[in-house]
Amino acid sequence: MEGECGRIDVRLESVCIPSSRPTQYSGLAPGTYIKLVVSDTGHGIDPQIMDQIFDPYFTTKDVGKGTGMGLSLVQGIVKNHGGEITVESELGQFTRVTIMLPIIDEAENDTDVSVSEELATGNERILLVDDEVMIVDVMTQFLSQLGYRTTSMTDSPAALEKFRNQPDQYDLVITDMTMPKLTGIQLTRAMREIRTDIAVIICTGFSDQISIERSKELGIQAFIMKPVVMGEMAKTIRDVLDGQTVDRRKDKRFRALSGAFFISKAAGNRGRVLDISKSGLSFKYVFDGKVPAYTDQATINMAAGNFSLENLTYRPISDTMLKADNGSNVETRRRGVQFEKLTPLQSDQLEYFIKNYTAGLVN
Repeated sequence: MEGECGRIDVRLESVCIPSSRPTQYSGLAPGTYIKLVVSDTGHGIDPQIMDQIFDPYFTTKDVGKGTGMGLSLVQGIVKNHGGEITVESELGQFTRVTIMLPIIDEAENDTDVSVSEELATGNERILLVDDEVMIVDVMTQFLSQLGYRTTSMTDSPAALEKFRNQPDQYDLVITDMTMPKLTGIQLTRAMREIRTDIAVIICTGFSDQISIERSKELGIQAFIMKPVVMGEMAKTIRDVLDGQTVDRRKDKRFRALSGAFFISKAAGNRGRVLDISKSGLSFKYVFDGKVPAYTDQATINMAAGNFSLENLTYRPISDTMLKADNGSNVETRRRGVQFEKLTPLQSDQLEYFIKNYTAGLVN
């Protein structure tokens, strides 16, 4: 009620909806529900905007006083739990919010709770841009928990200047679509003029602002609809970065010298690095007999002995036979791996390796 005197009422009661379902509960399945009613004697809501109050980012408040995400998020939570939310209001008089949530029988809770799928993680460097401080804080914390090194900005021109000064310091840019000064599209266009291969994900609450064809022209790899679902965000980031690794392997800048070797922890499994990026590498190896087992750690050594990068944690993503001699067990294979959970030191060493030892080409 914004500092004015008034009254707030909160009521909670049990409601049974019969199979005939009364008109006011036509959208709910029969059963027993908890009915939560919150009402105030505040300013009320203008009838002309009542149809818009659940739209993401719709708000009547001034900048800095609200994002317009509150009711949209609440509606999503309630509906995902099989409930319903309604709002009644009279301008200058009151607003009443009613939430119906189904009661879960305790007996149904005795079953084992299934473990949710583990979120995809990484260690790449992400530039996060959004003009909403609250969203930036939440996203930064989430990305850090996943292992990413995140630089967060709430001013798009400042983010562009930071990128301009150090364009090679980022593996991915995640930006909001609607921002003052520079929109997500304008920011993407400007960044790709500086570095054409930078991966970009745009977060937006509006699906019709840009076509898929146009987004591809601008170099946008993916869109994430707001409100952001963190599991979807984690998966999308990995899909984009993993795809970027494949694309970079076509670029001569990311191919390693013939003197660079990949040595896995498995005895006898030694191969030549074919190409490499901050996300992963591909190497070719020759073996006689049984295919070497996958391992989860590796070491990169230079043949001249002037560089060594040890204990790189990874997961295999491909293993392809290149050739096999007729009548022989000798085979040549190309294996692709994705780096995971690298320490800051390992990441810096890897960046040094790519920058200093990948000028030559290996076909």
